[in-house]
Amino acid sequence: MNGSRKNHRSRAARTWPETRLDSVDAVLSTLIELRGKNWLCRGQAKAAHSLVPTMDRGPLAGRMRSAKLALERRSINTFRSIARYFADEGERAAVEHDVGTLMVLRHYSVPTRLLDWTGSPFVAAYFAAQKHDTEDGAIWAFDQRRYEVAGHRQWQRWPETTVGGKGEVFQAELTAFRLAEPPNWFVCFFYPKSFPRQRAQDGAYSMTARFDRDHAAAIAALLRGAQYHHRFVLAASVKSELRAVLREQHGTWEGALYPDSAGAARIAGDIFASSEPYAGSEGRKTMITAKLYKFIAPILLAATWTGHAVAAHPCDHVVSYFLFPYQNSELKSTEWRSLAKKDILFLSSRDGFEDVELTHVHQLRHEHSHRHGAHRTRLLGRHEDRRRNLQLECQHR
Repeated sequence: MNGSRKNHRSRAARTWPETRLDSVDAVLSTLIELRGKNWLCRGQAKAAHSLVPTMDRGPLAGRMRSAKLALERRSINTFRSIARYFADEGERAAVEHDVGTLMVLRHYSVPTRLLDWTGSPFVAAYFAAQKHDTEDGAIWAFDQRRYEVAGHRQWQRWPETTVGGKGEVFQAELTAFRLAEPPNWFVCFFYPKSFPRQRAQDGAYSMTARFDRDHAAAIAALLRGAQYHHRFVLAASVKSELRAVLREQHGTWEGALYPDSAGAARIAGDIFASSEPYAGSEGRKTMITAKLYKFIAPILLAATWTGHAVAAHPCDHVVSYFLFPYQNSELKSTEWRSLAKKDILFLSSRDGFEDVELTHVHQLRHEHSHRHGAHRTRLLGRHEDRRRNLQLECQHR
């Protein structure tokens, strides 16, 4: 494997061999190698986290089995009773079974005992690099072929987990939801192809019969050989560049991995949650400083980089900065992102989407001036026009 060995590992990963990847080239080389080996992978943005499902985290961790089963049953039944009126064909088929319903709930980020995996190392790398740029990420990977052999041995050991008790065809519902402590099995399946998002992500899930079981420990115990599972730590310093490479060279980005309305809404919601400042196509960051007062008329601020301008409008408790580039004196369509900071919302543009409508900005005139070699943009306009042309709709009342 590529990269350098890391001597000190988290407690959760002690049973897994580990390699640290400190460059994008090392990451890409590893991804290609994993793809050729047909390993299942999982990317996590924080390397310190182990393989623990959402049902076993936070306040749910360590709760009695009976309590967790009750919560799980309520979530399954509630979803079934409501979703049957509007679920698509694939989801309606899935919710006929308890585990299928858990798949759908996991699909929508409801706490479950399932843990997501993928058959694509590049998808795993995206999730390992997608956020928390100041912390190392991790790609967990294990040998799918080895799992298929070792996994089947479980059913022979515990025939009560199989149809007719014959030790052949595993059926999770036979033991997963019973109150008595079930056999300590671990299973991994690919999601049905009827789930567009999971199809796009080449998604699989792992599940254990017992709660509060670290899947890292379960996999290591089942595969019985350090050569069959590995953890790769992505240095925090490579995350930003890796995201760009995955998108530009491999088509792996959020828009491709969430091909549905909920995914589109998630991307739109990132406008209000991003913590990254503006970075133009040349990678330059912009610092804008201004005194802004609430409940005053819209104001225009000059930006200090070539060909860009800022429109700022205070509205109740939110002040919105719209950053946009000029090209041939016209506004260019851009991908919008945001930086939420206290009670101010910063919107910034990055190359990407092509159909952003800037309906609130119109008839802006600009002129360029050179001062000490710096190119500046100065916006001109009458006070009355600013109210009319830069009025921004506020959700806050």
